[in-house]
Amino acid sequence: MTGHTTWQHKLGKAALEIAGIVFAVLLALWLEGWRDDAELQARADDALVRIRAEITSNRADVADSNRQNLANMDGIRKAIAAGPADIDRLAAFMAISSASINDSAWTSTKMTDVLAKMPVETVGKLAALYDTQTYFTDYARYFMGQYTDLTVEIQRGPDADKAALKFAQHLGILASLGAQLIEAYDEFLRIPATGS
Repeated sequence: MTGHTTWQHKLGKAALEIAGIVFAVLLALWLEGWRDDAELQARADDALVRIRAEITSNRADVADSNRQNLANMDGIRKAIAAGPADIDRLAAFMAISSASINDSAWTSTKMTDVLAKMPVETVGKLAALYDTQTYFTDYARYFMGQYTDLTVEIQRGPDADKAALKFAQHLGILASLGAQLIEAYDEFLRIPATGS
């Protein structure tokens, strides 16, 4: 009976040791997963801080650009109302302000796995915001591509008034896109600063 008891005792002790090892391994895996999750959340929060700073800077640039474009549009319209389009009277208003906006914080964030730790609605707002920003910059590039032709038409073309009005319309469209972009910026900036 003593041999049987010793065997049961050894078997119980081995089972207890195996259970202890399994528990320790599972605990270590859980702690590693928890640490990785906390690290990922910290990186997501940091990314949101960088994106927020980028958006704040972009907003200031777009607001300044809009003021300049609207002032130039108004100047062109007043100059045309005062008489036929003349490059000498219009030259001061023949400028395009396209803002100096950036998307590097958003682009670098999209290339990592931290988006999974950000609230879905925040990611959706950011995607829409940066799409609107792309429309704004694309239209500014298009308008800049038209700049030379429009100024030549105003200087030498048979319909200088029409070309000047077209320039003013482009400024108005760019300012309208800028206003939409500022709205998107403001909507995002109202979201609490942390993603957790």
